[in-house]
Amino acid sequence: MNTDIKTERTAMNPILASLGWWTLWQLTFIGFPIGGGIAYFLLKSVDGPLKGLLAGAIAGLFIGTAQWPVLRRRSHIKVWWIVATSLGLAFGLAASITVMGTGTEAFPVLLRGAIAGIVLGFAQWLVLREASPKALWWVFVMTCSWALGWTVSRAAGVDLSYSWAVFGALGALAFTIVTGGVLLVLVPPERRALRTR
Repeated sequence: MNTDIKTERTAMNPILASLGWWTLWQLTFIGFPIGGGIAYFLLKSVDGPLKGLLAGAIAGLFIGTAQWPVLRRRSHIKVWWIVATSLGLAFGLAASITVMGTGTEAFPVLLRGAIAGIVLGFAQWLVLREASPKALWWVFVMTCSWALGWTVSRAAGVDLSYSWAVFGALGALAFTIVTGGVLLVLVPPERRALRTR
């Protein structure tokens, strides 16, 4: 009887730990309104590739800074994640504006998000690949989830005529819900308990 209870608790521990980590990841959405707000305060509307480069670097810095401590709780992700997020969003946002302009219709918003997401995902993959052999999937996930974030924000009525650097809070929540679940699959937890003294 006691053995059965102990076995059940052992099986539940990884599930509870994963659920706790996923819940913590949801808090990283705060990096989006903070980073996007500061970028807008400094640069106003992101109406061209150069502003996209600068605004992306600023917003990416805050997003990466919010994400990195949570990632570190799951695996040994280096601080380069913050740099990769800042540079990836900078070049991704600049590229997306260069290709698609700053239109607020559904299709340009979707495609602009996908372009920025694939560049950002590639930059983050350079760091994430050290923690997971399946990390290349992250590029695809970021392409889709970044486009999702913008699409959700547009559907929620966010005024995109301001040409924000990143999507709004609802889009950020949709993004963190999806990416948190994917990271649970892609990045195995670091087994600190197995270390010897």
